[in-house]
Amino acid sequence: MSFPHKVKSTLWAIVDTMDRNSERFVKNPGKDFSRERKLGFVPLIRFFLSMESGCINHELLKFFNFLPEDISSASAFIQQRAKLLPDTFRHILSQFNLRFPLKGFMGGYSLIAADGCEFNITRNPKDPSTYHPPTSNSKKGFNSIHTVSLYDSNFALE
Repeated sequence: MSFPHKVKSTLWAIVDTMDRNSERFVKNPGKDFSRERKLGFVPLIRFFLSMESGCINHELLKFFNFLPEDISSASAFIQQRAKLLPDTFRHILSQFNLRFPLKGFMGGYSLIAADGCEFNITRNPKDPSTYHPPTSNSKKGFNSIHTVSLYDSNFALE
């Protein structure tokens, strides 16, 4: 199994384990997520973790493979989302950190978020690793770096 597949399957396993004790992660235990829904506990968490930068409706279309009979509405998503406690995602990250420990990365930092972000830096056409050539939107070209993680030394693991 490749490392990206191992990471994804580990993440999904964490969510599946949480489903067995979902009452820990909802506002109304015994009531929330007790009925069968298209966006039940596991699909909702997986949707959150796989969302990109599109609007909710487009992200729902992609998540449900553009099958009209399977798609939940944005309203249903918002209602289901309101049932989750904020600690739900903290738990996912802490469990993920336990399975992929950073072993004191740069003085003991822990992964608290992962996201793809571009940051513009000083223009330097001689740096091929960061330089983007001119386009119709950028007459001179520009340099940028892409970061995919954020670390915090004060993040307490469960």
